[in-house]
Amino acid sequence: IRTGDVKGEKSGCFWAFGMGFGGTSLMAQVAMDLFEDESDGAGDRVTITANSVSYRTEDNRPVFTGNVMVTTTDIILKSDEAIIQFVDNTNDLETLEMTGNVSAENDGEGTLVSAQWAHYNQIDGTLRMEGEIEYIGPRLRAKGDVYTYDTGTGDSTFQSVTGSVEGG
Repeated sequence: IRTGDVKGEKSGCFWAFGMGFGGTSLMAQVAMDLFEDESDGAGDRVTITANSVSYRTEDNRPVFTGNVMVTTTDIILKSDEAIIQFVDNTNDLETLEMTGNVSAENDGEGTLVSAQWAHYNQIDGTLRMEGEIEYIGPRLRAKGDVYTYDTGTGDSTFQSVTGSVEGG
C-alpha cells in the first residue's frame, strides 16, 4: 500500500505496510525507501524493512524495531532497532543508530561483522561498530572492541583486536 511521497527538492520517500498470517500468529512488516532523485539517475537508494515503526516527535526521528534490515548500495545492515536522522529539511538519510544483534555484510565480498551497536553515516559513507566485534572475512577472522569501515575506500580498522589470518 503506497501511503504517499514526502516532498523534497531532490529526495523522495516511499512507505509500504504489509500484514500476513504465518501459522497462527499475525506478522506485520513496514518498509521505507529513501532515495535521491538525481537527474543523472545515479542517486543513492536506501531500503529499510522492519516489523514495526514508530515516530519520536520530540526529535522528528522514525524508530524501526524488530528484524530491521537496511540495504544501501554498499552494505546490508541488520539489527533489533534502528533510529534514523534525516538531513535538515529533506528526506535524505544522514545517519542510522542501530542497537541489538547488529550485523553488517559487505555486499558481494563475503564479509560479515557483528556487534552490539553501530552508527552509519550515509553522507560520508562511514560505519562504526562497537561492543564485542566479531569480523569474519574471506581471509581474516578477528575480534575487537571497535570496527570502522569506509564504504568509499573499502578501508577497515580495528581497535583492541585479536585474530588470525588464513592463507598467505
